Amino acid sequence: MNEETRCAIDWEMVVGICGDEELIEQIVTVFLDDGRDTFGQLSESIRENNITDIASYTHKLKGASANVGARYLSEIARRLEEAARGEMAEDIPSIFAELEPAFHCVMSFLKQPDWIQQAKKSCREIRQS
Repeated sequence: MNEETRCAIDWEMVVGICGDEELIEQIVTVFLDDGRDTFGQLSESIRENNITDIASYTHKLKGASANVGARYLSEIARRLEEAARGEMAEDIPSIFAELEPAFHCVMSFLKQPDWIQQAKKSCREIRQS
């Protein structure tokens, strides 16, 4: 999967969830703060092999990333949560290895001052293709 796809924010999805740009900006601000903490806690849980906490922090990250329209990140988080809840510990490291760069990519994208314009443009381009 290419970098643009991994970082893509589905503008239509986030507008459908949040409604207006002001609320979207507020939710993204919370995501940037809380997401960093949640990811840190998830990383620690992975290192400690704490399956219960992995499932919990991944569930939180899954929902938060969906709320900001980060479909790809949310999908990976869903798979990691399922692995933890299904006690498939052997799958956790490889899924986390996929989640980590996707998380950092989304965070970098959302920190850009023009991320809304970029997300809207990407959405238009996808609809036109």
